[in-house]
Amino acid sequence: MAFLHGSMVNKFRKNVLRKRNNAGAEPTLDEIQRELSKVVVEEVCLSKVEMILCLACHTHIPAALISLQNHLQSSDHLKNKSEFTETQKRESVLAATSIMTNPIVKARFEKYQKGENPFDDEKLAPEDCPHEEAEDELNHVAE
Repeated sequence: MAFLHGSMVNKFRKNVLRKRNNAGAEPTLDEIQRELSKVVVEEVCLSKVEMILCLACHTHIPAALISLQNHLQSSDHLKNKSEFTETQKRESVLAATSIMTNPIVKARFEKYQKGENPFDDEKLAPEDCPHEEAEDELNHVAE
């Protein structure tokens, strides 16, 4: 588990660096919220509503405490929650298995088992790394 976590953190760090280098100034969350609010105010037929999405039940719940409590205590939610948890576990195992079958990850895992730092190739520039495309493909499969 520690190795898989380290691999994901390493890949995330590389992606963040790549995005910072490739993209210009991205709008902040506050700027996006202001723009959305402006559009909603301008359009007479739009209204902003806060909702909570229950992934287990595939349903939207009003963002009111009593509605949320009622939903969380419902028998349908309790049944769907246990099924959702089991599905998440199965999908996590499948994703981990998929990641570990990649030859690049296998080589890194062997380094990790020997006590070495498997992410030493960080010092290479992204365009110098011969396995970068394979890792990107792996990333899309894992998502």
